[in-house]
Amino acid sequence: MIRRLVAAGVMLAVAVVLLLAARDAWHWERALRDGDARAALGYVPPRTWRAQTTLPSHFVRGLLGIDDDLAFRRTMERALYGNAHRPTTEARRGRSILESALARLTRDDTNPVRAAAAADALGVLLYFDPPTPGNAKNPYQNPNEAAPSGAQTPTQKALAQFELAVRLDPENAVAQRNLETLLRASQKPKKQQTPRSGAGERYGTKGSGARLPGHGY
Repeated sequence: MIRRLVAAGVMLAVAVVLLLAARDAWHWERALRDGDARAALGYVPPRTWRAQTTLPSHFVRGLLGIDDDLAFRRTMERALYGNAHRPTTEARRGRSILESALARLTRDDTNPVRAAAAADALGVLLYFDPPTPGNAKNPYQNPNEAAPSGAQTPTQKALAQFELAVRLDPENAVAQRNLETLLRASQKPKKQQTPRSGAGERYGTKGSGARLPGHGY
């Protein structure tokens, strides 16, 4: 009798956990769907994709396998915000952290479409980065001329990222336009144009995706 009661208690506990997990999974699905809908209309804070769960959040995310989807969305929204604001020396540290996160996406994301989107966003950030002391020759006036130290200029770094984006996803029209614009600017430095990142393009699997960053360029 005792064994039966224990077994029944265990089965009941498992059933409750499964029920709560299903409920939390529904909340995450709704959070992703609603967050994507809001992001399609304009910039949203990275915390938009967050669900109220009963079980530990990381447990449910692990079961659903959406950690990479969330990281992509949140990083791309931070890039969108960064590309909508002119960089300052004071914001260099935060900008450097964001650029490192985008670089990880381009390197580690197994989805080439998302990796290409991250590379394109990184290229725009790098292009508008404040020049470092090693770039004392103001590379913005002559994109073909490297700094005296031999360090890459912001334009050269951006070109490398746009080229990577096009290689990863040949269908990425935004990266193609950015690459073409910067190549033309390199040929005619006196009439330099600035790269533009698109808006409204959504990518990803499992409902994932993020608009490419960029407004006002």
